Amino acid sequence: MEKDVILSIGQYLKKNRENKGFSIEEVSEETKIKIRIIESIEQNRFDEFGGTGYAKALIESYAKFLEANDEKLQSLIDTRFPSKLTHNARFI
Repeated sequence: MEKDVILSIGQYLKKNRENKGFSIEEVSEETKIKIRIIESIEQNRFDEFGGTGYAKALIESYAKFLEANDEKLQSLIDTRFPSKLTHNARFI
């Protein structure tokens, strides 16, 4: 039995969308996310979004529509957008 290996956020969301039978146009219409943004998400081109927070918000909106907010997606997001908290802070 061959197992699908999902390596990226874009692959994960695209596969979810295709499995549920949605076109990019349908997702755009329902979520109000522009088609070019959905295409960028599916191609993992997040640097076009103007910041990590905005990229995460778009990904989460897309995932919510697909009902794909799960541990696998969260793991992919955490890997792609690691927390920038430093552990060097000194407390007085």
